[in-house]
Amino acid sequence: MKKVVVLGSTGSIGRATLEVIEHRKKDFQVFALAARSNLDLLVKQAKRFRPKLVITGDNGQLSNLRKKLGAIKISVLAGIDGLIEASIQPEVDIVVMAMSGLAGVFPTLAAIEKRKRIALATKEILVSFGKIIMEKSRLYNTEILPIDSEQVALHQCLNGSKLTEVKKVILTASGGPFLQRKSLKNVKLSDALRHPIWQMGKKITIDSATLMNKGLEVIETVRFWNFSPQKVEVLIHPQSLIHSMVEFLDGSILAQLAVPDMRLPIQYALTFPERLPSLTAFLDFSKLRNFDFFRPDLKKFPCLKLADQAIQKDNGYPCVLNAANEIAVEAFLSQKLNFAHIPKIIAKTLAAHQPKRPLNLAQLISVDKWARNYAIKLISKEQS
Repeated sequence: MKKVVVLGSTGSIGRATLEVIEHRKKDFQVFALAARSNLDLLVKQAKRFRPKLVITGDNGQLSNLRKKLGAIKISVLAGIDGLIEASIQPEVDIVVMAMSGLAGVFPTLAAIEKRKRIALATKEILVSFGKIIMEKSRLYNTEILPIDSEQVALHQCLNGSKLTEVKKVILTASGGPFLQRKSLKNVKLSDALRHPIWQMGKKITIDSATLMNKGLEVIETVRFWNFSPQKVEVLIHPQSLIHSMVEFLDGSILAQLAVPDMRLPIQYALTFPERLPSLTAFLDFSKLRNFDFFRPDLKKFPCLKLADQAIQKDNGYPCVLNAANEIAVEAFLSQKLNFAHIPKIIAKTLAAHQPKRPLNLAQLISVDKWARNYAIKLISKEQS
């Protein structure tokens, strides 16, 4: 039985991971659970799965978490140090990383050094710090498997193939809630959060509405597979049944199809190379009527173009892109920024970036901090 650490257990990916673990309870056991701030749900999960450790990302909530757990005998940790300690325990086999920001970077790096299998759900970590993460994983021969429907699709299509035989990879996008909408002016928050296919957290749902999520996946693909940006293409596929495709030099194309359900890529990352019965429904091809594909409108969705430009330049630009996007999306969710201004904030922050080489972890952290502060100032100017 493999022991699993779930960092970010109260988010949408974390909750789905626990569903998969409960479904495959003969194969997996929860060793540790961690959440940034949702203590009530974290405690509820702890009572159900009885992990050895629970961690709150907020050091100030440590005593509160202990109080909520009551007489349950579970060790309690806090902060980044707690996340790292949970991730490197000798008994741990798999670390599911579903926490964003710097809180996720350090435990990921620590788990790499201890050669834990890392099931990486946070694409932002690879976008901002991907070179360092992947170089270290190769150095320690640590297995990283993505929890992302597109990357899991690529992992299956590329399994057993030489990357030099790949002409290009094709990432599919649903198009989000505004695919058929002509103008993105005066977008309501409630409309932006109404994704037609996936049930996800608020931030990633807004990213899907701007198509930034697909832009981040382009960068993630470049980092994970070490492809050139020119080899990564995006197509809109509203049915969201084909999750990615690979075109080889001989003209053959492999595609991965499945019902859109995040529990499938999660289980794939946990059980690879085995395939086991899952909670996912099966496709009935006799009921499928249309498979539509078309190129994204970059004028309507400029975030996708900004992401492509960032990875083309590299040299810290993807980190700036991600940081500015997080700040802009947070401002939109707080109704402090117009939806149409999200790409404008990102573009202005990218334009102000002054790249330096080489970029080590400390320098990238500094770039991330600068970009966030710069984006915050831009948004404050818009409000004044």
